[in-house]
Amino acid sequence: MELQINDFITSIKKDGVDAGKREAELIISEAKSEAEKILLDAKKNADLLLDSSKKEIELQKNAAYLTIQQAKRDAVLSFKQEIELLYKKVLKNHVDSILNDKTELTKIIKAVLTNEDVNKYRLEISHVSDLIKQDLQDEINNGLEIKISDSLNYGFKLSLKDNSGFFDCSDDEISKMIFSFIFNNAFWGDNL
Repeated sequence: MELQINDFITSIKKDGVDAGKREAELIISEAKSEAEKILLDAKKNADLLLDSSKKEIELQKNAAYLTIQQAKRDAVLSFKQEIELLYKKVLKNHVDSILNDKTELTKIIKAVLTNEDVNKYRLEISHVSDLIKQDLQDEINNGLEIKISDSLNYGFKLSLKDNSGFFDCSDDEISKMIFSFIFNNAFWGDNL
């Protein structure tokens, strides 16, 4: 009987140990499976985060490039505006000096009136000097009307007496015409 009890105890121990081993193997297997799932999820999240970071970096890089391009364009436009202002100032000073010279002014007026019936015209000018009256005496005698205009600095405005047309040779208008031609067409062209 003692042998049977020993066998029985051994059998109970063996069954308990075997059951414990199986339970341990199942727990280990489940733990390994759960660990693999956690690692796969972590890798997937890391890949998503990496892709998202790469996209964000690319967006930032493109935004920086566009900002640089805009800054470059703004700098070129600012430079162009400064050059335009400088050219306008120089051109206007040069035109003013020519139109302020009474001899040159009367030459221009006579050239404009060549082959025209001066009786139809009114000449507006900023001020009339004796030199201008003397140089334009023939035209005045033939009916050219001369009027002082406070709106003109230098130059003149020639208009038909019936106001159906005019020719503006003021310093401002001549400067604008010359500047527009030289600066926009010849200097810059279509580069901007």
